[in-house]
Amino acid sequence: MRTLSIIALLSIVLLAGCVDMSAEQIAEEMQKKYESIKDFRGTIVTTVTIEGRTESAEANFMYRMQDNKLRQEFTKGESSGSIMVSNGTVMWLYNSTANEVAVMDVSRNDNTNNPSQSDYGKLVRDMLKRNDIRMSGSEKIGNRDTFILEIEPRNITNMTIAFKQKLWVDKEMWMPLRIETYDKDGKLMMTMEYRNVEFNTGIPDSEFEFKIPEGARVVTREMILPKEMTLDEARKSVNFTVIVPEYLPEGYLLDKTTVFKFGETQSLSISYKKGDEMTISIFETNQSKTVPKGKFETVKIKGIEARYIDTGYGRSLSWAWKGTDISIHGDISREELIEVAESVR
Repeated sequence: MRTLSIIALLSIVLLAGCVDMSAEQIAEEMQKKYESIKDFRGTIVTTVTIEGRTESAEANFMYRMQDNKLRQEFTKGESSGSIMVSNGTVMWLYNSTANEVAVMDVSRNDNTNNPSQSDYGKLVRDMLKRNDIRMSGSEKIGNRDTFILEIEPRNITNMTIAFKQKLWVDKEMWMPLRIETYDKDGKLMMTMEYRNVEFNTGIPDSEFEFKIPEGARVVTREMILPKEMTLDEARKSVNFTVIVPEYLPEGYLLDKTTVFKFGETQSLSISYKKGDEMTISIFETNQSKTVPKGKFETVKIKGIEARYIDTGYGRSLSWAWKGTDISIHGDISREELIEVAESVR
C-alpha cells in the first residue's frame, strides 16, 4: 500500500508543476491537500503488458492514513482470493490457494511507510527537477472530475530508469485515478485505475482486523520495510553474502545501502552516485534464480551467463553468483557496466 501513497504524492507534485509556483509553495499546498485525506477506499485494476503478454489483476482496498491501516482483497488475477490486512501493528497475508495465513509484526517499522513521515519538500524539488509536465485536458473517471497530465523525464540521458506517464488526477483531492506508463518506444506497458473511489468515509477499526479461516495453516514471518544502514550493518543483517564492486567509473561514491526483509526473502540495494543524478544501483537477494529466456543479450560475467538489457535510458546486467541473485543498473556504457560486474567480490 505504500505504492498508493507514493503515487498519490507524485501526482500532487506533478499537478503543482503545471502552475507557476515555487517549490516551497508547492510543498505547502501538497501537505495541505494530502493531509486532508483521512482515509480512502475503492477498487484498483492493474493491467501489465510485457513482450506481448498481458496480465490483469483487480483488488478492493481500504486505507486509513493517520494510523497506517489497510485492507486489500484480490478479486481477479493470479492472486484472486488472497487478502492482505494490517491494523498498524500486525499484518495478515492470506493465501486462499494454499489456505495459509502469514502473520507479521509490523510495529517495529516505526511507520516507515506512513506518507506523513516523508520529506515532502525534498521530494517536490527532486520531481520538479526531473520531469517535464504538460496538462492535456480534463475528463471524468467514474463520477469524479480529473486533470489529464502527461509526464516525461527531462534529462533522460542521466537517468537509470525513465518512463513516460499519463495521469488522470482528481481535481478535488489531487489523487491519481488512472495512470498509464509507456516504454521508450511509446508502447503502453501498464495501466492502473482506481474505481469507485471514496474519501474520508470514516472506515471503522473492524475492517482492519482479520479472522483466520478455520483449518488455515498459520506461519509467522519477519517483515522489515526498506531500512537504510551502513554497508557493514547490512552484511550482518542479511543471510547471504553481500557482494560489492572493486571497480567504479571515476567520480562515483557510495550513497546508501538499504535492506528489506519479507519472510524468507531478504534483499538489499547499494547505490553509488556521481553528482546529483548519475546513479549506479546494485540489487541483491537470497532468492537465486536461473536467467530467463527473452529479448536481451546474453553475456558472460565471471564465466556465468548474465542478461544484458539496454532500455535506451540506462543499462542493466542480471545474473546469479554464489547463491545471490544480482542486478546492476546504471547510465554508464556497456563496457563500464561489464567491468563493474566483473569486479564484484
